[in-house]
Amino acid sequence: MSIRTYIFALLTSLVLLIAVILSYQSARLFISSFDMVIEDTMLEIAEQYPEQGKVEQEILEYHVTTDWQKVPQPVRDHFPVIPTETEKLHSKFVDWAYIAPPKKIYSILVVNRDGKQVFVSRFNENIHQEMEEDHEDEFFIDPMVMIVLAGLLGIAIFIIVLLYVFKKIALPMESLQQWAKQLKLNELNKERPDFRFTELNELATLIHGNLASVADSVEREQAFLSYASHELRTPIAILRSNSALLEKVNP
Repeated sequence: MSIRTYIFALLTSLVLLIAVILSYQSARLFISSFDMVIEDTMLEIAEQYPEQGKVEQEILEYHVTTDWQKVPQPVRDHFPVIPTETEKLHSKFVDWAYIAPPKKIYSILVVNRDGKQVFVSRFNENIHQEMEEDHEDEFFIDPMVMIVLAGLLGIAIFIIVLLYVFKKIALPMESLQQWAKQLKLNELNKERPDFRFTELNELATLIHGNLASVADSVEREQAFLSYASHELRTPIAILRSNSALLEKVNP
């Protein structure tokens, strides 16, 4: 595996992990904010309704009553017993895919007021149909889907930028590699090309310096061999003459 591939895979994985975490946190914050708004609305209703002399009322699509048996049956089906935690929104979702609205939702909130329990509830079993009717003439994307798309778009932009940066960095590195491969001892006097980045230029200088040192060593060895061969010619010639003379004296 090349360094470029390793770094690209590492950074992409890291950004992918960060994008998933941030998208998940954004979705959680969105849902929490939505729940807080509903909870505050139900608390305000529970503090004022049902009005004196009434056991139950319908306020802003919320059902409020002081009699548990008068809580809508669909809500009681999902909350068989009275929630023990008061002044807190309790919700149950049916067929919820997290990135899309649930098909059904059932919510209830219990408040103790004037020695009585007040039950504020709301349920919706046709969420998808209502959304289609509300946005029948316009293009609509669920906020949760928007969060996911924003995360994917961020990842795509990062990958494109990363590829562009890698390309800008890779070209000088590849040029340095080709230059180092083709560099010869008899070409050391040629001007060294510029590789854009300081680190690459320093590496090229180091390669050039090392090769120049090798060239100097080779040149010194060649000079030594040339000198040694010249100095050895006379003794060799004398030995040859003596050998020839001995052969004549002792045939």
